Amino acid sequence: MRNAHFLLPEEGMILVDEMVKKTAQWEVAHSVWEPLRARAWAKEELSDEENSKKEGALKKMHEIQDWFWKEAAKRIQENFEPYLKLPPSV
Repeated sequence: MRNAHFLLPEEGMILVDEMVKKTAQWEVAHSVWEPLRARAWAKEELSDEENSKKEGALKKMHEIQDWFWKEAAKRIQENFEPYLKLPPSV
């Protein structure tokens, strides 16, 4: 414990780990989507495969964003609220 960066319950650390993984997945999807989006925006013709990759990456990004807005937000409150609230005596 002496070298611990955080003192959180196991569920909280599981959530933090999941959030880090989801963020990395979003970044990967964004790195696929952005160059294809830029090319399409510049009126460059994309192949069917490229269009499919672009749409798939965007869908993945939206799924992850939805997860953060719904699931992560709920779980953050559930897992961390007891540690972030001041007791009534304060």
